[in-house]
Amino acid sequence: MRSDNFCFGYFCRAHSCFIADLIAKNIPWKYGGLTADRWLKQDKERYLYPITNILMQLLGSVNFSYKPQQIAEDLAKKIGPLTYGAKTLTDARGQKINLFLPADVFDPDDPWSIHFRQVLAQRNFYRQSICELGPGSGITAIEILRSPYPPQSLTLVEIDEHVLKVAELNLRLNCGDLIEKLGIQVEFIPGDAVTVLAKLAQTGKKFNTICGCLPQVPLPSKELLRGQNIAHGYSATVYQGFERWGLGLLEAVQQQAKQTLVEQGSFITAYSGRVPQKIFDQFHNQLQAKATTLKNVMVKHCSTTPLNYLFGAEGNVGLLFKDELGKIPITPEVAEHIRLQADNNKCSVFHYLIVSENTYS
Repeated sequence: MRSDNFCFGYFCRAHSCFIADLIAKNIPWKYGGLTADRWLKQDKERYLYPITNILMQLLGSVNFSYKPQQIAEDLAKKIGPLTYGAKTLTDARGQKINLFLPADVFDPDDPWSIHFRQVLAQRNFYRQSICELGPGSGITAIEILRSPYPPQSLTLVEIDEHVLKVAELNLRLNCGDLIEKLGIQVEFIPGDAVTVLAKLAQTGKKFNTICGCLPQVPLPSKELLRGQNIAHGYSATVYQGFERWGLGLLEAVQQQAKQTLVEQGSFITAYSGRVPQKIFDQFHNQLQAKATTLKNVMVKHCSTTPLNYLFGAEGNVGLLFKDELGKIPITPEVAEHIRLQADNNKCSVFHYLIVSENTYS
């Protein structure tokens, strides 16, 4: 006699196969050899958008919240790998988070994402109005909604319309019942963060907290890898303030965020410790911001981000390390040599990651 667990497992597998079959039959293509760093808009429109649209349509009538990974595995067998993945993670309270992760969405297992959402998961947002910029997979928003002190409203702003749709899919998948039960207002707005915040300010919209783990790449967009450029989705020619340090977008966003925060409201973000303290001081002075460090942790440097912008810079000592404990400082020149020799993301260069809360005068 089969156990209940066996029967349920068999049902889940059959269910996921059915969904994968349904998707495969309704998209007119097969995997064409694309790699993760080659996603252009027309590629996404052909390869990714249809899958997300079908999953969103199914969400209202079919319960597949327990099996995104199985659906992704079955889908890969039918249409090819590197297209539409999934992952199961654990939130701050030990509950599972099941995520769909198409190839154009940032990995929620990235250290920046992990430490950023860990901080926000512990915040008291009870009855507040919150805005997250650049939600990606939606995992930070899920942590916020599952908090013991959830907000009254949550607005998600994302420059990439497809990524925003994926965030909505994952939020509905993991928090749909919670949103309905607590009556939380959730809004999804596509567009550039600065432009959207400016429009919201014109309507009189105010937030208690604006947060976002935003790109901080210290190079003009034309120098980024193709995949990075697409993933970051903004032009350094528009946000040129502190461009050398990758702080242009963060400066522009915070200048606008000040107009949409309530009195005593705050902006929470993550900064790379690859920037000299003098530059951070200038940055916050220009914003008229008081910065409070919420978390300061050592992380591995991303091997695709060059470090030559630090060559010859004042205060460039003590920013980069050869060990995770931060006991062996190295120069930017040595760090860049190590990065260039690294295989994939096995770069043995480390730097601090700072999660900071800014208030403004």
